Amino acid sequence: MSYKNVNELKKSGSNLRGLLNDLKRRPEDAAQELNFPFDELKKYLDGEKVISSEFISLACKKWPVNERDFFVVKDDTEYGYKKMSAQISKES
Repeated sequence: MSYKNVNELKKSGSNLRGLLNDLKRRPEDAAQELNFPFDELKKYLDGEKVISSEFISLACKKWPVNERDFFVVKDDTEYGYKKMSAQISKES
């Protein structure tokens, strides 16, 4: 798995953790409330696995969230930043 894919999984897990925090749910409670395996939810949170559509569907039915809330905007840089010369910056 490439650095970029691993990084995006980690961001996805952090995003999900933030979403649960906003909903005032501990991961254990969220798994129980959704009748979803905690060990799988933990893999999502740790950035080890892509969040399944099944989990997203369950969460959207139970909580005031939208499918979009589970996706992170794709990073268009290789290492999290983009180097621009003064000339390119001026042209933009």
